[in-house]
Amino acid sequence: MAMTAAWKLRRVVRNVQHVIGIELMCSAQGVEYRRPLRAARAVEEAVAAVRELVAPLGQDRVLAPDIAALAVAVSEGRFTEVAMAAA
Repeated sequence: MAMTAAWKLRRVVRNVQHVIGIELMCSAQGVEYRRPLRAARAVEEAVAAVRELVAPLGQDRVLAPDIAALAVAVSEGRFTEVAMAAA
């Protein structure tokens, strides 16, 4: 049963990476809707990191490639430094 649990854990981790990618994308879009107001430095750094990978949503488009790119970035730890700086 341990192997089955390991496979399930791997699926859970991948799903969480995608959920975090979606949350990052939505958060960046929300911060940009509030312009010209500025967020905290760490938040602005996170938005900049998201925008390196994903363009702002100006019109309808398929978001799957954007979500996948952010999920890969999360799995590679690209947002870890920003998160640690905010802590």
